[in-house]
Order: sequence, then C-alpha cells, then structure tokens
Amino acid sequence: MNDSKPDRLMPALAGGAFLGIASALPILNLLNCACCALVIGGGFLSVFVFKRKSPGTMMTYGDGALLGLLSGLVGSVVCGLLSALLNGVAAGGAKFGEALEQAISSNPDFPPEAAEFLRNISNSGAGGLGFLLIVFLITLVIFSIFATVGGVLGVAILQKKPPQAPPAQWSQPQPPGGYQPPQPPPYQPPPTPPQSSGDAGGGSAGGGDPV
Repeated sequence: MNDSKPDRLMPALAGGAFLGIASALPILNLLNCACCALVIGGGFLSVFVFKRKSPGTMMTYGDGALLGLLSGLVGSVVCGLLSALLNGVAAGGAKFGEALEQAISSNPDFPPEAAEFLRNISNSGAGGLGFLLIVFLITLVIFSIFATVGGVLGVAILQKKPPQAPPAQWSQPQPPGGYQPPQPPPYQPPPTPPQSSGDAGGGSAGGGDPV
C-alpha cells in the first residue's frame, strides 16, 4: 500500500471549478434547489479525482472533508466571478435589482430575513459591488458546508475496504529454540524373584532311595 498522498490542489480545483461554473449558469443552477446537489457533487468530484490520481491511497473521512472544503472555497470564488460577469452585478444600475430577485427566486430555501436585508441594500442604492460581496460571503459559507459533505460521501462510496486476513488456525505452541521435552524411559518388566536354597535341598532329600 502506498502511504504517500498526492497533492490535494488539483482535485480541489477540479471539484471547485465544476461546482462554481455549474452553480453560476442560469438554468443548471436550479439543481442546487435539491439540497445543493451541484455543490455536493463538486466535493464528491474532488475525491474522485484524488482517487484516480492515486488508486492505492487509503483515505479517511478527514481527507474527504478537507478536499470538499477546499473545493467549496474554490467554487465560491469561481461562482462569484462568473455570476458577476453573466449578470453584470458589479456594474450596478438596473441589473442589480434584477440579479438580486433572480438569485432569491432561484433558491426557494433562501432565508426570508436575508432576502429582506439584501432588498434593503438594493433600495438604498448601495451598488452592485456591495451586493456582490454579501452574496459571495453567503455563497462561501454554503458551498464550504455542502462541499465538505460531498467529500465525506465520496470517501464513504469510493473508498474500498482493505481485504481482511483469514482467521489464524489454532496450533499447539512449540517450545522456543527447538527444545524437545524429555521422553519417558521404555517400559521394562519387573525381575522374577530367585528360588530359595531350602526348597532346592528339600527336594533332593525327599527324592532319595529309602533304606
């Protein structure tokens, strides 16, 4: 297993560019209404690119969260710049209010208090630059949170569990150093008792011829 982990910059740039561009496009950004699906997908993509660059690298949920967070930061910058170019927010003027209403209406989960605060800024003539800064800060927080979730999901789905070793078979422990226990001596039958001399003499006397 290769423990050296590749650079996180390229995977984070890939995921951030995807979620930033997709979230800035007028029609495609509607997918973010479904629990910020594009932002979560950007965090997931960063983990996918990371795994493609180093297939044998074991990742933790912390690695996925860090990749997702970096992709969310990159994506918020890309989305802010691209939205400013597409909607002309930085130029101010009449497009400022239209861009504000479009950003609020495209996200049904947008907090009403935040929407009212942004409308007050628009009516006070603060200009498109202030609106762009506020939207960027809100986008930065939202993208960072949901992209981190996408990175964790990417690790949970793409990370393969290492193969587990089979259980070891039980075996009788062997003595160290090749020591062999002493073997018992071979069995020997007990010796037979010798015959007494009295029995032998009596037998000879009794066996003589009578007088």
